[in-house]
Amino acid sequence: MDTQYIYFGLIDSHESLLFSWKGKLLKEQQWAYFRNKWNLLELTIILLSWSAVAVFIKRTLLGNRDMTYYQNHRDQFASFYETAAADLLLQYLIAFLVLLSTVKLWHLLRLNPKMNMITATLRRAWADISSFLVIIVIMFIAYSIVVSILSILSYHFPHRQ
Repeated sequence: MDTQYIYFGLIDSHESLLFSWKGKLLKEQQWAYFRNKWNLLELTIILLSWSAVAVFIKRTLLGNRDMTYYQNHRDQFASFYETAAADLLLQYLIAFLVLLSTVKLWHLLRLNPKMNMITATLRRAWADISSFLVIIVIMFIAYSIVVSILSILSYHFPHRQ
């Protein structure tokens, strides 16, 4: 699993190469740079990428520290709470990075003529797709309500043996 984080960091590190170019653009445009939503998106991706790398390093160091403590003190409780919290933060950062990178990819693919055909097809089928999604959401909510009610009833009326 760790190699996936590293690969994602390497793949997304091209953003850090663009950081110097973005810095020059920021210096030239000053506050006008922040008015373009795509510039903000790229800046957010760059900052989140560097944050994910820092959290990855912190999680690795905390994990090594906790494992060393566990191996040296097997008769005592070893808390992995900080390591788990860092791992959870890293997962959230990577998930948000994937979301933002997908939005950026959609923006880049918008220029491709074949993607325009797919977009036009999806626009025409949006009414059918949206009604299907509404039905799926209603079914999911109904299922979760039924399961919740059944689990509550099972606590009130336990099975006899």
